[in-house]
Amino acid sequence: MKNILLNRRTAAVLLTALICICQIQAEAPVTKSAGVCFRFDDNKPPRQWREMGALFERYGVRMCLSLISQNLNAPESQRTLRELAEKGHLMLDHLPSHAVYQISARSAEEFQRFASLPIADHANPGTKTVYFKYELNAEHPKNIPFQGAIRNGVLCDYPAEMHNRLAFTRKILVPETGKVYGIRIQDGKKTLYSFWGEKVEIPNRETSKLILLANNAAIQPPDELLRFLADCSRRNFTAIGLPRPRTWIQPGGWECFVTPEKIAAIYGKEFGYISGSCVPGPDTSTIGGFNEPEPDLLRFTMRADSTAPDNGQTLALMKFQIAESIAKHRVKVLISHMSIQRVKGGWNAYLSVYEELLKWLTTNAIPVRTQEEWAEILYSHKTDLDGNIMPSLKRDLNGDGKPDGYELRKGTQVNLKTGIATIPADGMLCLFDLAGVGKGNSTFSLAAKGDTGTLVTLELIFLMRKGNHYKMQKQFRLKGEHWQTLAGSVSVKPEVAAIHYKISHSGSAKPIEIRDLSFVNIRQ
Repeated sequence: MKNILLNRRTAAVLLTALICICQIQAEAPVTKSAGVCFRFDDNKPPRQWREMGALFERYGVRMCLSLISQNLNAPESQRTLRELAEKGHLMLDHLPSHAVYQISARSAEEFQRFASLPIADHANPGTKTVYFKYELNAEHPKNIPFQGAIRNGVLCDYPAEMHNRLAFTRKILVPETGKVYGIRIQDGKKTLYSFWGEKVEIPNRETSKLILLANNAAIQPPDELLRFLADCSRRNFTAIGLPRPRTWIQPGGWECFVTPEKIAAIYGKEFGYISGSCVPGPDTSTIGGFNEPEPDLLRFTMRADSTAPDNGQTLALMKFQIAESIAKHRVKVLISHMSIQRVKGGWNAYLSVYEELLKWLTTNAIPVRTQEEWAEILYSHKTDLDGNIMPSLKRDLNGDGKPDGYELRKGTQVNLKTGIATIPADGMLCLFDLAGVGKGNSTFSLAAKGDTGTLVTLELIFLMRKGNHYKMQKQFRLKGEHWQTLAGSVSVKPEVAAIHYKISHSGSAKPIEIRDLSFVNIRQ
């Protein structure tokens, strides 16, 4: 009996220890990382989906497909998507009809049901399209009042300084009628259409007060509209045997964009979405923050880069963009619309670009993951920020002869073998939008060599998610023509998203040499 009790106690101790180990592993911070995600938007021929999927599978990675779910009616498309999803490719919600403020019904019954919704503004039985209401903030502080006229549906007699602001897709409000119109540029004229993009009769107006609405801010969808769209996408995915979508992709084009706050509140909290591609302002548009103060919002700001062969870009440019992103601790989401008609050589040439790119990524051990995987890495875990975040001056993944991430200004050169930068008298070594910056206290250092008395200036600009950017400037006087370590400390505020890093010098006509750049967070 005593031995049995001892064995039970021993087992209990071992079980407790095992639980503790598992808890420690679960809570352990993930390694700071950067990499690539490939997204292919809009519905395409099943053959293209299958062949692209097979290519990714050969390299052991997966792609993302942004689907317009109201249009997935063909059995072959449905079967292909199910097979791809079973193999680990990710299906994203590109909205039911590639729009927020309208939807195309697939039957007369569905049209009647959509048109009877309280959120419906009007409907077109001929096309079975239902148009939805919007919420207007006519008093938004970024709205711009101006004087202008409308003649034969064309905006005219506006101030010259408004010409560039009144651009394609921008929305204007006529305060006296409450009508909102969108701008299309046709034959050099600013032609007005309805808010939804319809060609409508617009009463002529002589010069009167008009309002240019704040871009993607003064107009937003009602919460009930977003709930309807999310439910519709979920039903469409489930009906054809796909997993429920968990990533929201903003359609481009005519419409005003939805704020990430809206998407996080409805799609995130209510429907369980874990990532999204909203189109926010510049303060929140970068993908690469770590241990952010608002991760549940930022996971919906994973904007994509349209560098792709069907947009006229080359394989070399795609490699460059990825290499720059990796050096700056960022995730690069590359999107393509598989617009094969734009690619010289057609589908085979298009596919070969991705094959060469995947080979290069594999050779250089650059991670390729789906958008949801990156969202979890960046925003669901505490990230280990130990170590130097400055990219090496010896690394040139894309083979363009320059160190990845750095900008060499006015004759500045870098020896990739030695990792030494040579900066002439009016030159500068720069690094912009460096992510992976730890919050709190950090130390920086660099080694410099030049004429005695040369004044070396390091400028750091801290880019804030919210609030005003701030900068720090440190200057060091060189003493003797030998290598010196120049070092200091800086406090990084919690809202810092990235830094700009610049090295220059003055007081001597001769160049200086720089090496061993370091920026390290001090663990609290």
